[in-house]
Amino acid sequence: MAEKVATFGQRLREGLDRQGITQTELARRSGISKSSISRYVKGDWEGKQEAVYALAQALEVNEAWLMGYDVPPARGAAREDLYRTVAQVVENYREQGGFSVEQAAELLKIPADELQALESGAQSVEPVLLARMAQLYGIPEEELNRTAANELLSDAPRPVRGTTVTFEGAPLSPAQIEELRQFARFLQGRDGNEE
Repeated sequence: MAEKVATFGQRLREGLDRQGITQTELARRSGISKSSISRYVKGDWEGKQEAVYALAQALEVNEAWLMGYDVPPARGAAREDLYRTVAQVVENYREQGGFSVEQAAELLKIPADELQALESGAQSVEPVLLARMAQLYGIPEEELNRTAANELLSDAPRPVRGTTVTFEGAPLSPAQIEELRQFARFLQGRDGNEE
């Protein structure tokens, strides 16, 4: 994951300078009050997910860059680095462990083409298999949980390259999905990971 190298307030000031606009104009473009923008710029407040998205849109910059991460400022350039999917995490740890697709598939006792489908997000991964992958590759449970929460919360207007974890093979109802989203938001807030 990209490293944080600046504060939200510093990047917001830089974004204003890049666009050559005032805080008043940014408030008009983003729909966020000028007083809130002023508090962000001063560093009194950190932007929450909805504010970061609206401000990034108005400034035409990447959300991760605006939050202070060491990524290119161009929109969409590093979203995958910050919001990696479960599939990307699994693939990354397999590669870091030095396993080829064929070796990992053999150890996991699944066909190689199935593993490729799981890593590309074309096929959902069952929790039992995900647990085996985590153990084999040494993936920290916390990273998988955080990634799954980010993926679940992602309402990006783009196809998500990733897996969907199903529970006992049963599809989740919209009410259950909303309940999981609320729980994920609670965990992010508790751990200081709100975007």
